[in-house]
Amino acid sequence: MAHEIKELDRVMLGSRVPAWHGLGTVIDGQPQTAEAIRLSGLDWPVTMIPAYWSHPSMTMGIEMYQESTIARFIARGDLPDSDPRRILGHCGMNYQPIQNTEAFGIGDALMGDGGMRWETAGSLHNGRIVWMLGAMPQEIRVKDDRIKTYLLISNPHTGAKTLDIQFTGVRVVCSNTLGQAKSEKNTGRARIHHTGKIGDQVKDARRILSLAETYWAHAADTFEKMAEAKVDDRFVRAYLSAIFPMPTDPERTLATQNVTAIHDTVGRLFHGEQAGAGMEATRGTAWGLYNATTEYLNRRNVRTPKRLNAAESRFERMMYGRDQDTSEMALDLICRQTGITNAYATPEMATVSN
Repeated sequence: MAHEIKELDRVMLGSRVPAWHGLGTVIDGQPQTAEAIRLSGLDWPVTMIPAYWSHPSMTMGIEMYQESTIARFIARGDLPDSDPRRILGHCGMNYQPIQNTEAFGIGDALMGDGGMRWETAGSLHNGRIVWMLGAMPQEIRVKDDRIKTYLLISNPHTGAKTLDIQFTGVRVVCSNTLGQAKSEKNTGRARIHHTGKIGDQVKDARRILSLAETYWAHAADTFEKMAEAKVDDRFVRAYLSAIFPMPTDPERTLATQNVTAIHDTVGRLFHGEQAGAGMEATRGTAWGLYNATTEYLNRRNVRTPKRLNAAESRFERMMYGRDQDTSEMALDLICRQTGITNAYATPEMATVSN
């Protein structure tokens, strides 16, 4: 299977288990931050370089260049000027890069407060996106199903995104990333902007981490209720029509066939083909239907832009894009239609939303 690691990307991994999304080099024990930075190949500086625009000379008829006063380029400081992979993105003049060491430093502060330990770290697209995954001490039990809990720090160097700190879960039986912990309305997420010193902004991240136990208790309560709620084929059909709607234009036969195939795939996963299908928690339940959906989203093939390979595109969709939205919508819809309160947006937790 193609993967998202390019020639400049490396991944560090602890715990003697496959890396997140199945990539990485297994190492013994849990590394300290300095070692994690080195092992994951993130020990390079982010630099800012001028951007120039061209204009014709009115007197000499030759092309001239002038430095921009509104934009700059974001670059890797470890590559020579001649290397085209050096440029990571572009930004406005107020943009301040968050160095990889600073992003790991956020993790250091959180490790001391909440018992987190580094599990995996790496980069995508030759360093455009840097990510670190910290294992949390909590583990959710949903009847006979298990969810490992993590804190994901994602630090893009593209100029277009913020540094994100968010809770996420991975279902042990199939290593599916649960995407429900990433919405802006969700209190398990903090954002740090590239506009100045990050020290003050880390306080909000610490507040979120301090509520990790409460956060995951709310998650466990929601999941447990989903595992108690039985759903029938009529419910499944209506749910799939809402999450993956059919085209309204009857002439779009190919699109209709594609959506029909999605319905069939998720339906088969729900009816026994998903990992852990025989578990009490998943068999014929709302929890099983939700996990059939996330398993489909985690594994499906997607159209891939020329700049990405299939795994990169899948990662970005699950972390930032359409599949993230679909996963959140799926959870909300299942909870609403089964009368379960989605405990992720409770008033007492909303006060720490960044």
